[in-house]
Amino acid sequence: MTHDFENILDILRQGILMLDSGNRVSFVNQNVPLIFGLPQGVIREGMTVGELQTVVGAF
Repeated sequence: MTHDFENILDILRQGILMLDSGNRVSFVNQNVPLIFGLPQGVIREGMTVGELQTVVGAF
């Protein structure tokens, strides 16, 4: 994904989280944590779906 495209996705009001073929987070924009009531930086690229579920469930 190009840097310009990532910047566009990051400023959208919607939360966008993309997973790769290995079910790991490959992109998360700044609104995803806000939607789930999480602090910024808790959801990060490379997390597995299991880790993501644990983090979201912990808050």
